[in-house]
Amino acid sequence: MKHLSLISLLAALTLMCGCAPELPPVALFENDLSNAQQAEAWSVDKDGVLSATADKTLFTKNQYENFILSLEFKAGEKSNAGVVLYCTQLEDWPAYSLEVQLCDNKTAGENAWARCGAIFGHVAPAKEIDPALNEWHKLTILAKGKLVKVWIDDKLTTRMDMAEWTSLDVAPDGTTKIPAHLAKQKKADMPTKGFIGLQGLHGKGEGVVYRNIVLHPLPTGKTAKSLEEESKEQNPEEL
Repeated sequence: MKHLSLISLLAALTLMCGCAPELPPVALFENDLSNAQQAEAWSVDKDGVLSATADKTLFTKNQYENFILSLEFKAGEKSNAGVVLYCTQLEDWPAYSLEVQLCDNKTAGENAWARCGAIFGHVAPAKEIDPALNEWHKLTILAKGKLVKVWIDDKLTTRMDMAEWTSLDVAPDGTTKIPAHLAKQKKADMPTKGFIGLQGLHGKGEGVVYRNIVLHPLPTGKTAKSLEEESKEQNPEEL
C-alpha cells in the first residue's frame, strides 16, 4: 500500500490489535497553551494555526507513548524545524529524543538525514519527498515502542527501529556517522515514553507553522515487532 490515510491506518491498527483504542483522541495543545511547556514564544491564532516568534521548542506537559500523531504543517522558505518524540530531557532535547524533520529541503545540503520527513541525524527518507513551500501538508507519525514510521501526505517515507541503533555514534549500516551533538544516548536504550515537542522558528529562514494536531493513543496489546510483522503482511510495499 503506497498511500495510507490516517483513517485507514487507525482502522488497520485496530484490526491488528483486535480491539478499539483504549483512550479517545487527544488535542495535543490547547488553544491557550495551558498544557504546554516553554510556550512564551508561541501562540494560536483565530484559525487554529500554531506558530512561534522565536527559536524556542514547544513541549507538552504530559509524556506519551504508543500513539499515532497527526497534524498539518506549512514550511516557509529556508525553514528548518521538526516534531520531537520521546523527549526525556528538555535542556538537551536533541540528544535525548527523536526529531522528525520538517523543512525546506534546500537547508539539508548533502545530508539526506536532514531532509523533510527524515528522522534527523539518523534515518533519511526512503522515498523522495519535497513538499511545496507555503502550502499545507499532512504529517502522520506512528510511534509504537521502538518502532517509528513517518508519512507525509499519506506517503510512507521513513521507518526506524530503535532497537537496531546499538552504537552511540554509528548507524546500523556500520559506516554512517551520527552527528556528535546527538550521540549521547544509544537509541536502542532510549525510553519510548516522553514529551512531544514542536520546533517552529529555527535557523535563519522562515518558520514552520502547525494546525489540527491530534494524538491517537494506541492499544497496548501488540508489541512493536508483532505490529511491524502484521503490517508488512497486509502491506508488502511498505518500508
